[in-house]
Amino acid sequence: MKQRLSVATVMLGGVLCLSGSARQIEAQVPPIANVPGYNPVIYGLPVSCNDNNGMPVRFIFANVNDIAKSGMDQLGPLMAFSPAAQNASPPLLIFFYAHECMHHALGHISMTYVQHIAPPPTLEVDADCAAAKLVRNQNLLTLQQIQMVASTLVNNPPMGPYPAGPNRAQNIVDCYMAP
Repeated sequence: MKQRLSVATVMLGGVLCLSGSARQIEAQVPPIANVPGYNPVIYGLPVSCNDNNGMPVRFIFANVNDIAKSGMDQLGPLMAFSPAAQNASPPLLIFFYAHECMHHALGHISMTYVQHIAPPPTLEVDADCAAAKLVRNQNLLTLQQIQMVASTLVNNPPMGPYPAGPNRAQNIVDCYMAP
C-alpha cells in the first residue's frame, strides 16, 4: 500500500481516513456519532473506510456477538458494532474500527461474500497486524495506548480464527513495533 499524506486528513492507501489524533480526544464528546452511515465519528474523530474494491464501508449498530463484525448486505460492505461498544475507551474503539476496516481492505469480506471462497485462516491475525500498523503510521495511537488495547485481550480464550489472548495481544504490540 502507498501512503499519501495531506494537511487535513491522513490516509493510508485510500482505505481508512482519520483526522486528528487519538491523544487529543475529549471524553465529553459522544463515543460514536453520525451512525448509521459511511462517515462515523468516534470520540470526535471523523473516520471512513473503503474495501479492497474501493467501495465505501457502511457503519451500523447491530446486535452482534462481539464488539464488532464485518460483512455485506444488499447495500454493500458494512461493519456492525455492538451497542455496548459505546462504553469502550477511545483507543479500543479506534483500534477495532481499524481492525474491521482491515478485514474489508485486505479482501477478507469480498472473498467470503462475493467470491465465495474461504478467507485465509490467519484473517484475524492479519487484520490485527494491519490495524496496529495503520494506527501507528497515522499517529492515532501511541505505544502505551496500543499496549492498553492489547491488555484488554490477554484473558480471551482461543476461539475460531482468533489466537489465545496472550498470543493475540503480543502480536498486536509486535506488529505496532515492526517496520
